[in-house]
Amino acid sequence: MKSQIALAVAGLLSATAAHAEPLAINADVVSETGAKNCWLLIDSENGDSILDVFTSEADVPSSAKKLKYEGYAYPGLIDTHNHVHYNSIPLWKPKSFFVNRYQWNDEQNKSPQNEEYFDNVVDIFKANMEASGDVMSTSIKYAEIRAIIGGTTIIQSSYYTKPPSLPIRNLTGSLVANSSNNILKIGNEKLQANAAKLKSKELKRYFLHIGEGRADDPVSINEFKVLRDNNLVTPGMVVIHGVALTKPEFKEMADNKMYLSWSPRSNINLYNQTTNIPAAIESGVTVALSPDWTISGSDNLLGEMKFAFDYANKTWGAANPVTPERLYKMVTTDAALTAGLEDHFGQLKKGFAGDFFLAPKLDQNPFVSLLKTEPKNISLVFVEGKAVYGDDARMVSLYNDVKEADLFTDKLEVDGTTKRICLFDDATCNKQRYKDVMYLLNHCLPKVAPLLETH
Repeated sequence: MKSQIALAVAGLLSATAAHAEPLAINADVVSETGAKNCWLLIDSENGDSILDVFTSEADVPSSAKKLKYEGYAYPGLIDTHNHVHYNSIPLWKPKSFFVNRYQWNDEQNKSPQNEEYFDNVVDIFKANMEASGDVMSTSIKYAEIRAIIGGTTIIQSSYYTKPPSLPIRNLTGSLVANSSNNILKIGNEKLQANAAKLKSKELKRYFLHIGEGRADDPVSINEFKVLRDNNLVTPGMVVIHGVALTKPEFKEMADNKMYLSWSPRSNINLYNQTTNIPAAIESGVTVALSPDWTISGSDNLLGEMKFAFDYANKTWGAANPVTPERLYKMVTTDAALTAGLEDHFGQLKKGFAGDFFLAPKLDQNPFVSLLKTEPKNISLVFVEGKAVYGDDARMVSLYNDVKEADLFTDKLEVDGTTKRICLFDDATCNKQRYKDVMYLLNHCLPKVAPLLETH
């Protein structure tokens, strides 16, 4: 899979700290059909895939170290759209709603309505992060910590050619193109070039902001026509937001095997509207859920799931297709499809990535339980078969002793609960400490967003 799609994997435990023997984890393993008690066999030293899945403990190799967990094992959540480089800046709450994305981020035409965005976000970003590579990379690291404490193991990024070493995978690389630019400014030549790459399979996915504005905004409505005029109504195209789209566009998307990445909290906070998900799903569009960013969206995918569920129930009533089961798919299997990763991610089975997290049973229905899960409840998060985050005691148990755990992991407080995280930099073989991340950010930014922010 790594030869097919460039996924930077970092922030992982060094070979000296990882358990030498395979690790067999027993839990109720969750899939689209429910939960089944199984043993997941992983080997953190020799590859990123699940070696096998057993239903009987008798089949577990005797050489494996066993970890029994009285709860659920979920596939790592996949965030298909996020601007993580901004996510160390505190939440921005607009005083009024906007018509489209160009209204609040138009630097050439500042107004009292959008000036607060530049004062609270852009000016801080340019003065402190854009001007310093060290601050930028540290800000990204902190932002991805904010994501991983909510069970996210893959996150979209589009702002660096080689991702810094982080305890999370990055959805980037030669087969995935992301653009947050105004589609009208990208230029027809580049749009058509990417359309040709999608057709030839040189490019597997192309993500573009389309229709990010109110349903009655002609500028937002016209953006789908721009896609069509540039041959981008085509398989592999991912529409980000799509708030202004209607059923005919969704039907066209479904017929052409396009995808949708939905960010309801950010949409509501900015435009007081979000995408017509009942129409999208009824049309057959594969929908993934994403926070957009923490500036106007959720802290992590768990928070976005809760917001989406509550909003959908209140808004769409009997027509609401956003069930707990559907939301689970939106952050796992359907997110993997949207990202072009369905062959190796989004499920826990033999040969798939060893990316998953353990969370307690807060409900007998695993999908409802996931909706009830808070970051403080997550017991362990694994990326490439290695524990990169989790409860203090559980993380320590994977090492020889507390002293060794202290060497490779750092403590942090998540909603009053003591956790540990590994920030090992595999590019330089140097280990950045969590306190160093916080020290730099606190001395460079006017205020650092908390790991979990009150909305």
